[in-house]
Amino acid sequence: MYNVLIVDDDFALRYILKRFHWKDYNFNIIAEASDGKEALEIINKSDIDLVITDIRMPGMDGIELISHINKRYPNICIILLSTYNDFEYAQQGIRHGILDYLTKPVNSDELIKALNRATDFLQNYTPKKEKVLSLSDSLPEYFYEGNKPDNLIVDICNLVLTNICNINLELVSNELQLSKDYICRVFKKKTNMSFLKYVTRVKMEYAKQLIIDNKYKTYEISSLLGYKTTDYFTKLFKNYTGFTPSEYRSSKIK
Repeated sequence: MYNVLIVDDDFALRYILKRFHWKDYNFNIIAEASDGKEALEIINKSDIDLVITDIRMPGMDGIELISHINKRYPNICIILLSTYNDFEYAQQGIRHGILDYLTKPVNSDELIKALNRATDFLQNYTPKKEKVLSLSDSLPEYFYEGNKPDNLIVDICNLVLTNICNINLELVSNELQLSKDYICRVFKKKTNMSFLKYVTRVKMEYAKQLIIDNKYKTYEISSLLGYKTTDYFTKLFKNYTGFTPSEYRSSKIK
């Protein structure tokens, strides 16, 4: 049974969530909090597996809470609660690595889907687990041809995977303390793929996941992945998959 902490300053919403049949899905609510500070105090003293938190709360809000959890307790799974008007905040949450987000009022079917994802995360968690795509699923094809991954290339790929929403060459350069030219040259030499092409590939794979989840509009996915215009994102996506985002959604969601 996985332990759940609910964080929301709205008592009525906490009450409604507690009435859900959590134990049917192997979850048990063991605590609740009305703000981020109170939630952290509970997490520090308890064995929490899943945190379901609101975004807007007095004092420490949901985004700050998520940041603290990820730094100190990366094994904890996080689901964010938001309203339809909170997309920018939800976007920040996704950039911080939340597993899922639910809009208020919470729909039972959507909650069940989120709990199934949480179960999968908790069952398969390892300290180096990536939350966007797994490293093994996103390394350049070069490594599938029997070649041993170079440590530097793995580091670059991990940085892309964990910062996919705001990744750029400058970020990688700063993190690894290497010049941009050197990174591009070595990456191309070792993988036969340019750094930019790899980033685009990972973004498109992540976009496919977001489209199938059917929670975001195309322009929201485009913005989330750091593209300035939806038209440009759509062009890249069609070049990569052969479908526009709307066509891909229709083909996957019946």
